[in-house]
Amino acid sequence: MNVLIVGAGNSYPVALFAKYTLHEEMSIPSIEALTPQAAIRMLNKDNYDINYTLVIGISYSGKTSDIKCVSEICIKRGFPFVLLTGAKKSTLSNIYT
Repeated sequence: MNVLIVGAGNSYPVALFAKYTLHEEMSIPSIEALTPQAAIRMLNKDNYDINYTLVIGISYSGKTSDIKCVSEICIKRGFPFVLLTGAKKSTLSNIYT
């Protein structure tokens, strides 16, 4: 199982905590946490060959445009993407139909 957690700004520490928790409590061996910019660079590489079982985007504000970019890349590459946000109605809510 390969999991990627992406968080920007104040959501990045939450991504690190989620990484630690999933690794320790659920014994997920292959898990990483990145900023959206790092994830975008990594996922856009032509020779990138890791297939993620799940990509989790975290945006407390729900207004992080880079998280939307990550979700679009994941959809294009066929990676399941889950968005976690603290905002009831956010600008990222239109990611899913």
